[in-house]
Amino acid sequence: MILFVCTGNTCRSAMAAALYRDQLAKVDEGRPILEVVSAGTDVNSVGGPATPEAVQALAERGIDLSDHQ
Repeated sequence: MILFVCTGNTCRSAMAAALYRDQLAKVDEGRPILEVVSAGTDVNSVGGPATPEAVQALAERGIDLSDHQ
């Protein structure tokens, strides 16, 4: 398991996990070889959706982050 951590898990760690998952899928022809997750450390902001900016930035790279929680 690979865990990406930031404060709120709505931008940096969510984006990092999605980008890493995307790269793993390309390397292993779409079969998951590792579990990649993200988390936040600030209990007041954890659990929200990804920021619109994060969703847009990854959408421009063909990665869907819209369902991140």
